[in-house]
Amino acid sequence: MYQTGDVLVILGSSWISRLIKWFSHTPGEPRTHASHVAIFVNSKTVCEITADGITFTAFADAVAHAKRYVVYRCPHITPDYKIRVIGFCDSAYLRSPDYGFFTLLLYALDSLIGKIVMTDPVLFRRLAPVNRMVCSELVGSCLNYAFRQVLFGPHPEPDDIENFCCKNWQIVEAFKA
Repeated sequence: MYQTGDVLVILGSSWISRLIKWFSHTPGEPRTHASHVAIFVNSKTVCEITADGITFTAFADAVAHAKRYVVYRCPHITPDYKIRVIGFCDSAYLRSPDYGFFTLLLYALDSLIGKIVMTDPVLFRRLAPVNRMVCSELVGSCLNYAFRQVLFGPHPEPDDIENFCCKNWQIVEAFKA
């Protein structure tokens, strides 16, 4: 059912998921349903970054505590795209960047400023160490690499990935608890 390169967008049920959802919403954007994103490397496994770092996780485990999830598919997937997705995820796993708790804090600071000035500033998150990633940076970088073009800047948020997929890709599956 799922294919390499499909994107998984999750709205978790934990308090951290609610905070991520709130902080990643920029004034003027539609309300987001995303607190976490991952990318499929095969029909049953996603590549994601969690508190444990970059992991290859069974799909069922990735969505075990989801309040809602959607799987999106690019309508123009090629074998070359799939090879680049797998290659990027393998390379990222071997580099093994740590999860960016500090990066999350920097995103939150930018979000608070953005809610005051009604824009999406990138003041603090630029200070994040390169080896500290959040899930949307992993997936955004993977898609940039796989498509060989810049679809996302260096600091996308989960809702940026969701908004892109909503506009351009097909829904493979949607689940709401």
